[in-house]
Amino acid sequence: MDNTLSYQDIKGILYKSLDRLLDTDVVYKYSNYTDGINLILLKQSLKFSSPKEFNDPFDCHNSLLRFDFDHVLVDNELKNKFTNRGDRRKAKRLLSKKENYEQLIDREKKRFKMSCFSESYKNVLMWSHYADKHKGICIGFKFSPVYRDRFVLAVVKYIEKIIPLDGSSDVPSTILYWLTTKSKFWGYEAEIRAITKAKELNSVEYVKYEKEDVVEIIFGCKISNNEIDLALKAIKDGGFKMPSIRIYKMIIDEDTFSLKKVEYSKQ
Repeated sequence: MDNTLSYQDIKGILYKSLDRLLDTDVVYKYSNYTDGINLILLKQSLKFSSPKEFNDPFDCHNSLLRFDFDHVLVDNELKNKFTNRGDRRKAKRLLSKKENYEQLIDREKKRFKMSCFSESYKNVLMWSHYADKHKGICIGFKFSPVYRDRFVLAVVKYIEKIIPLDGSSDVPSTILYWLTTKSKFWGYEAEIRAITKAKELNSVEYVKYEKEDVVEIIFGCKISNNEIDLALKAIKDGGFKMPSIRIYKMIIDEDTFSLKKVEYSKQ
């Protein structure tokens, strides 16, 4: 049995990811209090970063990638650079050399930026790691899988071992697989990634969303009611329609090692 992933294997994985995404009603963004209120909410801004900035050294590792020469990718690249057909043919011959083609692929990879969300709002470790040890917030968004031509959502897959690709898949599908595959050790995050392709090669980019996309705001169990009230006033003053946003606070379940959310009412 050939222990590689084929073009059809990758397509099947991506279709399953889409089915699961369509069943996901809300995606959650964990953040510290200051960035969550001032940057994400009041500036309606999501930070998209290069995978090289992530905390998992295996995230988007090159061992997941293998490509055959993709004529469509090369032709599209050359159309943007050469108007003369003869010049395009010469450039294509140069790109057919392995080292030159790998440089093109590397440049293509660097254009992808991601913002990380979760399917779950109640994971204790997520609150500890990404929401300032329960002193931060978790924002629930309702996005379509393809959001206003600004980004696409994709479910992260968690695997036990790296299976090499057979090289037959098209470059976009292979890169999407590469961007959304992680070790099983990170499975508790239940991650969903928003992915955009930037025009510039900067490591960070900020993308706007619309106010109506915010459907929940959940405050950590260690935030004081006074801090919550100040945040809600700022959010309301920022133009958000508060009756349409559900407000919660996490509390400790004294019978288990878990958290639960309760509706927040001003004290």
